[in-house]
Amino acid sequence: MIQWYKDTCNIVDDNERLFPKFMLLSGLRQNEGIMSFNLITELFKNNKLGDYFSEEFSMLEHYKCKQFLRNTKNAYITILPKELVIQISNSKPVTYSAIRCYLDRRKMKI
Repeated sequence: MIQWYKDTCNIVDDNERLFPKFMLLSGLRQNEGIMSFNLITELFKNNKLGDYFSEEFSMLEHYKCKQFLRNTKNAYITILPKELVIQISNSKPVTYSAIRCYLDRRKMKI
């Protein structure tokens, strides 16, 4: 995983580097990671990031959002550096298909 991250960071743009870094540090599943990443950008634009990110504990509070609560293996919290969350909040939303196409064109596996 770490080698894939290093290889990926060498070929992607600055904005696209944030998502693999976020996934590596958060440990979330792919779909949860995309939802969380995009939720950060959306809430920041609406000036409501504090509803999801606790600055005091530098923690994403997934339990406050029902899309992260399932029958089993829920994601409740993720501890991340505040600087990473700020960078993500100032970036563009991501989609799985965009990431996959970008890496496919560069002969990288997802």
